[in-house]
Amino acid sequence: MGPNSKNLVDFLLFILIGALSFFLDYGANILLRHDHWIPYSGQVPIVQRIGLIFFGALFEELIFHGILFYMLVKKAGTINAIWISSLAFGIFNAINYQLWGHWTEFIKVLFLTGILGFVYGYGFIKSGSMVTALALHFGANLIAALLFTNQMNAGLLILSHPENIKPLSFSLSLMVKILPALSTLILGMACIRIRNRNTEPLSGPGQ
Repeated sequence: MGPNSKNLVDFLLFILIGALSFFLDYGANILLRHDHWIPYSGQVPIVQRIGLIFFGALFEELIFHGILFYMLVKKAGTINAIWISSLAFGIFNAINYQLWGHWTEFIKVLFLTGILGFVYGYGFIKSGSMVTALALHFGANLIAALLFTNQMNAGLLILSHPENIKPLSFSLSLMVKILPALSTLILGMACIRIRNRNTEPLSGPGQ
């Protein structure tokens, strides 16, 4: 398999990991809260939506794990750069969800998306490629913004009778929300480790 083909396979693999990991959030709520999703037609064409999702993820990665990250690495080092850029990523998403002033929800979204930002940044560092972070991010957004409808996006499915759903306890809800980041980290890092091991050059005698 040539380098270009391998890069494409890697990109598709990390999209799949991002998508499957983020689906755990919705899947857990389907099992625990008995969420019922039904088809929803009130959205833009799928191809156009996928394009918007991709370029949205690309923009965020270029800002937070591109420009901002490289500036921070020079000033504060790699580890601090990951933490600070993750915090900035979380704040950006909380503001983007128009939660300024709703401080409980603001902090919740900041925390959860900040964890995802850390995972994407960590993936970028470990793989040495922003493509990894972009693929994980894009895969997650495909589930969150294309498949399921939420307060920010109209997806292919919409929650039926949300007023009848009994909310989970705070601790259980937090565990469910952390699942995507945790599974992305575990699966993503495992794939990166396997890929790096398979691409290590063989050492000959005397090397």
